[in-house]
Amino acid sequence: MWIPTPFLLIDIEAKFTENIHMCFNGSVENRNMDYISGPILDGKCYEPGAAGNIPDFCDVGLKISGAIPIVRTAAIRFQDVLLSSIALASTEQHTVAFAGTSQGVIKKFQSKLRSSYILIRYDDDDDDFAS
Repeated sequence: MWIPTPFLLIDIEAKFTENIHMCFNGSVENRNMDYISGPILDGKCYEPGAAGNIPDFCDVGLKISGAIPIVRTAAIRFQDVLLSSIALASTEQHTVAFAGTSQGVIKKFQSKLRSSYILIRYDDDDDDFAS
C-alpha cells in the first residue's frame, strides 16, 4: 500500500521562512504574489544587503508569498481531471475530504490517521482514478 507524504506544518513554516529570508537578503527580486502584496514594497524584495540584519520576521506582512514552492508527491491523482478546490473535515481518527473538479464534479475521500494518512475509501461514479 502506498502511503503519501503529508504536508507537515513545520515544513510549511520552514518554506515560508526560507522564502522570506530569500526576499530580505536579495536572493529573489519579488515575492511572486505582487497582486496581493499591496503597499508592502509593491511586492518587490530588497536589494542585496539593503535590509540589514533582521532577527525575526514578526512584522513582515504576507508571509504566504514566495517564489520557492513546497513540494510533495500527490496523495491521489486522476487522469485528465483538474482538482480546483478542496474542503476537509476531521472527526476523531478519520479525515473526510471533498474535492471539486474544474468540470463541476464533487469527489469524496476518506482517510484514517495513523502515523500518516492512508486513503481507505474513495467515492465517485467516474472511472478516472489513476493511482
